[in-house]
Amino acid sequence: MPTPTFLDLPVRTPKVNNQPRSKGITHVIEKGMGPRELEDWLNTCGQYVDIIKFGWSTAYITPNIKEKIAVIQNAGITVYPGGTLFEIALQQGKVSDYCRWLESLGISMLEVSDGVTHLLSGEKREWIRSLSKSFTVVSEVGSKDPNVQYPPQDWAEWIERELDAGAAYVIAEGREHGTSGIYDRSGTLNEAIIQAILERIPPEKVIFEVPVRKYQAWFIQALGADVNLGNIAPQDVIGLETLRLNLRADTMIAGSQIPAFNTGL
Repeated sequence: MPTPTFLDLPVRTPKVNNQPRSKGITHVIEKGMGPRELEDWLNTCGQYVDIIKFGWSTAYITPNIKEKIAVIQNAGITVYPGGTLFEIALQQGKVSDYCRWLESLGISMLEVSDGVTHLLSGEKREWIRSLSKSFTVVSEVGSKDPNVQYPPQDWAEWIERELDAGAAYVIAEGREHGTSGIYDRSGTLNEAIIQAILERIPPEKVIFEVPVRKYQAWFIQALGADVNLGNIAPQDVIGLETLRLNLRADTMIAGSQIPAFNTGL
């Protein structure tokens, strides 16, 4: 049944020909659903999902991974393994084997991250340049360690350089609980990092990891319905879409506090 149209709602970039959006992306972290569960979930939520990431290294040990990939791709959604798997392959000198495995699975997107291994910036960019010849590369900046906090301007510089190296999108780290990267260990968003990023980077090129509802609403109020949001739990996809469309109290209330960002655009 089509979505009703009698309410006045914010403009939301639609999917075209059942393909992922290039902005307004909803990026989901998937942690181990079975193919039938995935299929049932996508029948309800698939139109609102653009990218699914198999969390961490779960894809490596999932016996029916090909079946899961087929279900996701048949729904018009891009899928790829989390960056942790790339980091492990890199540590072990197995990146070529990793890439061949992805190709055998029909996966065309790859994440280059260094949230654990802490690559030198130049080395990371070289990997992005090299791998972007064969894959759509998303990179990720920020540490997974809640005790590590980088200066806001470093974030903007790293994202800019990684986009220049060939990354299609750069993910701003937040982890699945929102307690590192762009957040402090208590889960409070570092607004100075967001300001620094937006002064130099087009927001449609950044996927902000925002697993917590209050900050999902915060980003939507700050950057509009078409902000790219990542690390969304499968069960939160419909709720997120209602936030984007001002169909939930968190974003519908007139006079909500909206950050005064200078996006530089």
